[in-house]
Amino acid sequence: MNVLKFAVVVCLLAVTPALAWAEPEHAKLNTEDAGTVDPGHWELELSYSFTQARRSFDDHWSSGARSLLKEQEVGLGIKYGVAENLDVGLAIGYADIYDRDTGQLTGRGITDLELGAKWRFYHNEARRLEIAYTPAVTLPTGRRENSDRVGITDDYVSIYNGIALSKDWSERWTSNFDVGYNWPVGEDRHDSRGTLSANAALGCQIADWLQPEVELNYAHDFNHGDDADAVAATAGLTMPVRDNVRVDLGVQRALCGRNAEHGMTLMAGLTLTY
Repeated sequence: MNVLKFAVVVCLLAVTPALAWAEPEHAKLNTEDAGTVDPGHWELELSYSFTQARRSFDDHWSSGARSLLKEQEVGLGIKYGVAENLDVGLAIGYADIYDRDTGQLTGRGITDLELGAKWRFYHNEARRLEIAYTPAVTLPTGRRENSDRVGITDDYVSIYNGIALSKDWSERWTSNFDVGYNWPVGEDRHDSRGTLSANAALGCQIADWLQPEVELNYAHDFNHGDDADAVAATAGLTMPVRDNVRVDLGVQRALCGRNAEHGMTLMAGLTLTY
């Protein structure tokens, strides 16, 4: 099902009677929300993604054939609620890459380690609006590239500063927006000068356990050479099946870009709060 058909289904479901729930789920697949983990509680997230591309965008935003690229990644993230409106966490994963455009063809191993925090500095219940600051540091713990394997790391430390916003429009409709900049640090960054990213998401809580959602995702890589742009759309289901259990399923498709892959990513996730 493409993104347009998915959006039509969401709109049709939105006009049917809904079941009762306390409030819509704010978590989305690729767009950060402003909510934080409650003080003294833990959140554990398991994720899986599969990406495949047989085309790529050149420097003139034109799509052309490329050799097969496949990437699988299993992720593990954990957060802890330090205080009201503040949590901290870490995330790491294991990736398996097959890329016929490289001489090494394959690479697998542990990914880079991300240490992050979220501070919700604004929460207005009357306006159904909350805003959070989302800093993070990524450490190059992944396997480096060599003559026998593709690298699983960026090779450098990077510092991310971002803002996330969540806004409920009614008891059904909820939206997120995030924007941030990831700044590479050190000599190992080579030509990389950072990444500007922005995402927007809209979801409709059609039942207490089910929220279809759509997103628009954008990223711009700054390089001493050829910059890169990637514009993609995401469609998925966020399912809070229990008070402390959420299941996420979705697909992301590249729409247009420059010096970027033109492919598709399938995503699944399981989040536990205790």
